Amino acid sequence: MSTHSVYRPQEDPMYVFTEESPLGECNSTHAPTYSISKIGQEATARFAARAFGVPVTIARMNASYGPNGGLPALHVDAIAAGRPVTTRWDPCMYSPIFEDDINSQISSLLQAATVPATIVNWAGDEAVSVQEWATYAGELMGVDATVDVVPIEGTLRGSIADTGRRMSITGPCTVDWREGLRRTVAMRHPDKLVETAHS
Repeated sequence: MSTHSVYRPQEDPMYVFTEESPLGECNSTHAPTYSISKIGQEATARFAARAFGVPVTIARMNASYGPNGGLPALHVDAIAAGRPVTTRWDPCMYSPIFEDDINSQISSLLQAATVPATIVNWAGDEAVSVQEWATYAGELMGVDATVDVVPIEGTLRGSIADTGRRMSITGPCTVDWREGLRRTVAMRHPDKLVETAHS
C-alpha cells in the first residue's frame, strides 16, 4: 500500500496523475516525511520483487473513505459538528474511493502482482472536489457547509488519478461518490441525515 502523495505537486489542480507521473516530495503538515517514506517503501518493494522474485502490487491509494473513516468522513464529522472544513486549494480535487469498492478490489489487485512490481493508482472513477462533497454532505444534513481554503506551499493542489490501469484489473467501481457519502453520513451521524438532498 502506497499513497497518491508520492507524486510531485503540479500547478494545475485538474492535473491527472498517471502511474508514470513524476514522483517527488509532497509536504504534509500532519507528517512531514510522509511522501518521502512512501517513496522509500515503494523502492524497497520494487527491489524485493526483482531481487527475490516476489510478485508485488504497489497500490497508490487516493482518498479512501466510508463509515469507518477517511478524509471525506472527517469532513462529514466537521460539518455535523458545525465546524468549517479546511482544505488547501479551490478546487481541491480527489478521486475518492468508497470502502466497499476497496474491499471488493483487493483480491484482483493481489492477483495482478508481478515481477517487476505492478504499480497502480487505487482510486475511484470520479473526480470530486472537497468543495463538492462538503456541499453535498451539508445538503444531506440540512445545513450549509463552510469550506475554508488555506493554501499550503509544496502540497498537491489536486489529486485526480488516472484509473485506467486499475479499471483493467478490477473493473469499474460500484459505489458513486454521492451514494458513498450518503452511506457515510447515515452510519456516522444517523440523527443528522435528512432525505432532501438531490443526486
